[in-house]
Formats: sequence, C-alpha cells, structure tokens
Amino acid sequence: MRLLKSCYCLIFLFLALGLVGQETDQSVRARISLSKTSIQLGDQTTMTLTISAPAGTTLGETNVSVLSQSGELELIRAIPRSESASDPTLIVHEEYRLTSFTPGVVLVPALNIPYTLPGGSSGEVASQSASLTVTAIPVEGNEEIGAIKGIYREPMRFSDFWPYVLIAGLVLGLAIALLNRLGILGRVKKIRPAEVLPPHQTALVKLSRLEFEKPWAEGKIEAYYNELSDILRKYLQGRFGIAATKQTTSEIESALGLRQEIDSQYRHRLVSLLKLSDMIKFADQKPTSDDHAAWIDELRGFVRATEPKPEPTEPSAV
Repeated sequence: MRLLKSCYCLIFLFLALGLVGQETDQSVRARISLSKTSIQLGDQTTMTLTISAPAGTTLGETNVSVLSQSGELELIRAIPRSESASDPTLIVHEEYRLTSFTPGVVLVPALNIPYTLPGGSSGEVASQSASLTVTAIPVEGNEEIGAIKGIYREPMRFSDFWPYVLIAGLVLGLAIALLNRLGILGRVKKIRPAEVLPPHQTALVKLSRLEFEKPWAEGKIEAYYNELSDILRKYLQGRFGIAATKQTTSEIESALGLRQEIDSQYRHRLVSLLKLSDMIKFADQKPTSDDHAAWIDELRGFVRATEPKPEPTEPSAV
C-alpha cells in the first residue's frame, strides 16, 4: 500500500511540474543589456532589448519615451526590430544607441512592451532597469578648460611690406621712362565719349548705309528686311516712346493706332513693312525685286515727315 501511495505522489508531482512548465512557456519576458556600462561624456553605448514570448504572440510598440524623460540620457538612434520565431518561442531583438552628458551614475529605466497572447489575453511586460556610469573627460594637471579664443594676429607694420613697395615703384618708374623715351605718352589723347545722335538722324544714317550696301543684290533678302524692321522699331521707340523693340507686329499696330500725330497712310505702310519682314523671316516669302529699294524711300520719307521741327524764334525787339 505504501508503494502504491508513493507512486501516486510521484505521478501527481510530475503532473504539477508539467502544468507549471506549461504556464512558464506561456509567459512573456523582456531583458535589457548594455554593450558598455561605463562611458565618458558624449560617448555612446548600445542597449539591446530582448523579448521572448510564445509563438503567435503579437507585440506592441516599445515605449522608449521614458529614456529621455529624466534628461540624463539621450536617444541617438533606434535600430528596427528584428524577429526570429521558433516553435514554441518567439524571440525579438531591439537596439538603441544611447549617450549622456551627465557625469555620474545614470539610471536606464525599465521599458514596457504591450502584448497579446495567441489565446487573446493581453498584458504588458516590463524589462529590468540598468545603470550606466558616465565619467568626465580627464584634464591633465590642475588647469581648467577655458573658452575658445580667437586667433591673435600681429598688427601689420610698414617694415613688413616696404620691399614690395620699393620694387613696384622701380617698375613703374622704368615703365614711365620707357614710354616717354618712345614718345608714346605724348601721343596719348583723351578719348571723348561718342556723341549720341537723335533718333531721326540715326535712322537716316542707317538707311543711307543700307541703300549703299544693297544687301538684296547679294541675295541677303532676309537680312535686309530684318535690318529695315530694326531701324523702324528703334526709331519708333526713340522718337515716340513705343517699346517697339520688345513688341510684336500686332502690338506695334495697336500702339500706332493711338498716335494721332502719325498720318494714317504712314501707319498702314509701316505695319505692312513689319508684316512683310515677318513673312520673309518665318514663312520664307520672296518679295519682288522692285520692292527692295522702294521700302528705303518710304521709310526715309516717314522719318523726315515725323522728325522734330525746330521751334520758331521770336524776332528780337529793336
């Protein structure tokens, strides 16, 4: 009978241990470790968080905000979570790069991780805390670290650069003597600024030059009409204030319509010249040879008809 009771006790003990082991296998654990438990100010250490849980467990996001709440730790970088599942345990690794600028023993607080077991029950597991020793940077001797000072520059003195002044003076003197001996200095004259002709005189000079060169006789039709159009546009801009050099033909036609001092016949012919120039440039139109010189005469007549007239002088009283 005693032997039978002993067998029953052993069987009950094995069943109890099996239930405890099964319950242990269903638990979630978290542990942190530091790659270095002692660092100098500003140095870094890697904290590794290892989580073990039953296979199929869903882990929530680790609350890492507690690391910087005290102000003694600074989170530099978080390495993404890596998981490895093996029946019947799920193992998760997380790494965090930490630093501190507070000398002394700094507490690394415990981290909380929410979880949901395969059966549907949920909870939160906490890791243990750890301590990190932060030492100040050693200073040799008894000197204190002072503020960074700017570079001291010695003031310049004449004795530092007088040889260069002497050499430059000798070279300049030799150059002047050489130019004077060659008579070049005597022939140098002051250059007067170029006289700016009024718009009507500028246009008449360009028309005369164009009439003399006769570019159409050499087959330069497009270049000839481009020059005519440019002379007209610059004259309209200089004489009447129309921004013709920056406007299209249609915009110039609208601006001419507002100028009552320009005869309507001239306005029509000027627009015809601009349109013809556009057709030659963009549509490859070929005008007749009789029209080439005629346009110079028409444009010259328009300039002379619209050039400023001298104001009449009043006869002086006797």
